[in-house]
Amino acid sequence: PYHPDGVVPEFSKESEFRKPAPGMFKKAAAEMGLDLSQSWCIGDSRRDIEAGRQAGCRTIRIDKPSQQKSTGTSMSLEGTAADYKAINIKEAVNIIKKYLRSAGSDQNQEEAAVANPAEPVSDAVEPDPQTEEPSPQPEVQQSQPEVQESQPEIQDSRLDVERSQPASSERTEALLNSILAQLKSMQRDDMFSEFSVMRLMAGMVQVIVLFCLVVTIWFLMSPARQDSSVFIALSFAAVFQLMALTFYMMHGRK
Repeated sequence: PYHPDGVVPEFSKESEFRKPAPGMFKKAAAEMGLDLSQSWCIGDSRRDIEAGRQAGCRTIRIDKPSQQKSTGTSMSLEGTAADYKAINIKEAVNIIKKYLRSAGSDQNQEEAAVANPAEPVSDAVEPDPQTEEPSPQPEVQQSQPEVQESQPEIQDSRLDVERSQPASSERTEALLNSILAQLKSMQRDDMFSEFSVMRLMAGMVQVIVLFCLVVTIWFLMSPARQDSSVFIALSFAAVFQLMALTFYMMHGRK
C-alpha cells in the first residue's frame, strides 16, 4: 500500500516493502526460513526482477509477445535484465527443473571426484640389482586381500550417493509441479472472476442505449416529426449511457 503520492498519510511514503525494494522477500525468508540464494523470483515487470535481484534470488522474466507489442520495449531495454526469460509460467518451471538437473549432475561429478581421488604418481626409482634384495613373495600375496576388502567400501559410498540424488530430484520435481498447479488454479480463478455482475449489467444497459439512439433516428426521419419526442429519446440514451459507464467503473474498482 506504500506510495509517496498516496492519499493515506500512514502509507504516503517510500517503504522497504514496495518493489523494487526487497523488503517482502526478506520478511518471507525470515518468517519461513528460506534461503534466498537458493530461491527464484518469477515476475512480469522490471520492478519484480529488480526486487528479486536485490534479494539475492535467481530471476525469470515472463515476457509475453503481447506485452512487447503493447509497450514497444523489451527486457534488455528496460534497464534490468533477468537471469532467464520465459513466455509463461509453465516454461519458467521447466527452466528451474533444467537448472536443478544440471546442478545435480555437477554435484554428482564433484562427489565422485572426492570419493575417488587420483593417487599421486611417485617418481619410480630403478633398483640396483647388486644391492637390492628381492622382496619376499608372501608379503605381496598378503597385501592383495587388503586391496580387495577396500573396494566394497568405495562401491557402497557410490551407491549411497546414487540413491540420495534421485530422491532429492523427485522431491524437487514434486514441489515444482505443485507450485505450477497452484499457479494454474490462480490464473483460472482470475479468468472467471472477470465475468462479474457489474460487467453484465453494463452490457445490458449499453444495449438499451443503442435502442434509444435507434428510436431517436426513427423520430428524426418521421414525416410528422416532433422535437419533444426526439429530446426525450436522447435524454433516455444519455441517462442509460451514464449508468453503463458507472457499472464499468464499479467493475474496474472491484
